[in-house]
Amino acid sequence: MQDYAKSERTAEHSPDGLRGDAMSDIQATTAAASAVQARARAKVFFSTTLPKVPPNAAVVTKGTFDLIHAGHLALIAFCAEQAAAIASQQIVVIVESDDSVRARKGPKRPIQPQEQRALQIALLSDVQIVILARKDELPQVLEHVQPAVYVKGIDTTGAVNTTESSDQTMALAVASNVELTFLPQTCRVVVFTDDGSLSTSALIRQIQTGSSAPNHP
Repeated sequence: MQDYAKSERTAEHSPDGLRGDAMSDIQATTAAASAVQARARAKVFFSTTLPKVPPNAAVVTKGTFDLIHAGHLALIAFCAEQAAAIASQQIVVIVESDDSVRARKGPKRPIQPQEQRALQIALLSDVQIVILARKDELPQVLEHVQPAVYVKGIDTTGAVNTTESSDQTMALAVASNVELTFLPQTCRVVVFTDDGSLSTSALIRQIQTGSSAPNHP
C-alpha cells in the first residue's frame, strides 16, 4: 500500500472566503498518519528482541516519558548534540515498561501505556531506536548496546540537589546508579541537569488541581 495518495480535492484560498477570478486552486496532497506511525513502530524493540547496534557508537538515554513535556524534548535534543559531536547516527532511548513503572510509582502510573510512550519517542526524527525494558533489565540492555555516551536525567541519579549546571563533575552513588557498572570503560556519562520544575508528576498535579503552569523565560 502506498504511503501517500494524491488528493483530488482543492482548497479555496481567498481573504474573504470567496474564490476570485485571479485566485487559483491550491492542490493538496494527503499523507496517511498510519504510515508515519508504522515507520515509527519499526524503531521499537523489546529487551527480548534487541536490535543490532555498533559497539561504542550510540548515544543512549532512558526514562518513563509518561506525559511528554519540554524537559523530555530538551533531553532528546541534547542527545542529538552529543551524537553529532562524535559523528554518530545512533540515538537509542530506553523506555521503562508499564509493570516496572507501576512497581516504582504506584498503581496509578503510568498514565499512558508503554506502546504509546514508546511510539511518541520513536516519532521523533532524532531517535533511531527505542527499547522497552524493565528497570532490572537495564544492565542487560546496556551491555548489549555498549554506548559511547550515556545521558542520565538529573532526576534519575538519586542526587538531592536539582540545580542546573554545565561542565561540572558529579559523583554518583553506585547504589542509585547501578546500571553504570555495566557500561563499557570507554563510555562517557553525562548528567543532563535542570531546575526540577519540569516533570510529569508536576503536570499531573496541575491537571488534578486545575492550577496554571509556572512561567518560564
